[in-house]
Formats: sequence, C-alpha cells, structure tokens
Amino acid sequence: MTSSLVDYVLLAALALTSACVLATYLKLRNFDRNHYDYKRTLEATADALKTAGHSMGSFTADGQKTLVELSLRIEDARKTLASLDAGIAAARETLAKLEKAAQPQAGGRAALRLVGDDKTA
Repeated sequence: MTSSLVDYVLLAALALTSACVLATYLKLRNFDRNHYDYKRTLEATADALKTAGHSMGSFTADGQKTLVELSLRIEDARKTLASLDAGIAAARETLAKLEKAAQPQAGGRAALRLVGDDKTA
C-alpha cells in the first residue's frame, strides 16, 4: 500500500511536471515566432533607414549643386542690373543734354522724354 501511495504521488508529480514542460514549450514556441517577426521587422526598418540615408545624401548633393547654380545666376542678374542702371543713367544724361539744347526752340518746354517717364498717363 505504501508503494502504491508513493507511486500515486510520483505519478501526480510527473503529470504536473509534464504540464509545466508543455506550458513552457508553448511559451518558447510563441517567443520564437515573435522573435522571428521582430527580427524581420528590424531588418525591414534597417533597409528603410539605409534607403532614407541614401536619399538624404542625394538631396544634399543636388541641393548643393542647385545652390551653386543659383548663386551664379544671381551674380549674372546683379551684373545685368548694374548694366541696365548704367544705361538708364546714361540715357537720362543724354536726355538732359538734349532737353537743354532743345529749350530755346521749344519755348522753355522740354520737348524730349524718356519712355516710361511720361507722368501724364
């Protein structure tokens, strides 16, 4: 009778241990599945970050190139503007000389005007 009582206790312990091992096995399998998903997600994230890094490098290079070209065009525009200002100043001087020369013939009125200086419109 004693050995059968011990057998029952040992059988119960074996059943409880088997249940615990089964529960641990299921948790480990679930953990392994989650680990695989996590690993795959991390790899995809790393690839996306690499792509974003390459894109940023490309944007930086393109931005620098655009900035240099824009700087050159601004400098050309400033030179053109200075040339136009000089031309306008020369035209005003010429107009002033012509008006001065034309005053005796026009009775004191200015007979010549620059295009765009007409203030009667």
